[in-house]
Amino acid sequence: MFEQRTLSRRERERLIHRQEILDAALELFAQKGFYNVTMKEIAERAEFAVGTLYKFFQSKQHLYKSLILERTIHFHNTLINVLDEEMDDPLEQIEKFIMTKMGLLGKHIAIIRLYFTEIYRVNPTIKADLEAELTRMRREFRTKLSALMERAINAGLIRRSDPMHMAMALDGLMKGFVFGYLEESFGKDPSEIDYEKLEKLFAEDYAKTVREVFFKGALASTAA
Repeated sequence: MFEQRTLSRRERERLIHRQEILDAALELFAQKGFYNVTMKEIAERAEFAVGTLYKFFQSKQHLYKSLILERTIHFHNTLINVLDEEMDDPLEQIEKFIMTKMGLLGKHIAIIRLYFTEIYRVNPTIKADLEAELTRMRREFRTKLSALMERAINAGLIRRSDPMHMAMALDGLMKGFVFGYLEESFGKDPSEIDYEKLEKLFAEDYAKTVREVFFKGALASTAA
């Protein structure tokens, strides 16, 4: 078995600097929109020379790709960890999944908005690469959520139905709040969006609605 290599100080510093650039880019994109931000502005916000940015990312569009992909991978892995837990009570696990995903949606709403508002204007190759990876993650996520639904069905806690259909129904219910927000925010100045308020709204009010709608409509009579 191979031991994991410890990163050198230079490698650790490089990773930190790269993350600082991505964080600065997201802040500016959220405030001004992708096409209203220059690499020079990102460099100034991150407190680096412009040339340093190009050592990490060959263009602003490649920076966009890395930003979307890395945030999505973190989002995805967090949900997969919840779905892989196999708690004794499948309903408790479904509820934990709902609360986790709604919290993540609220926390990452700026990056979600950035993806949907800009994806059709980026380089076609970058767009294709991103969509291929996101599709792979969506399929893995739905397969695992379907398996959790099947456990709940077999335990007599959820009415008999196709587990994948149940997984897609729950996922669609949560996504509805995202697309509702995107419709409302369309055309708005990004600087006018209160992301802290949105994060709280998703984690509390929207999550409560999803729980109530899903469980009251899905619980078997013996589990009510």
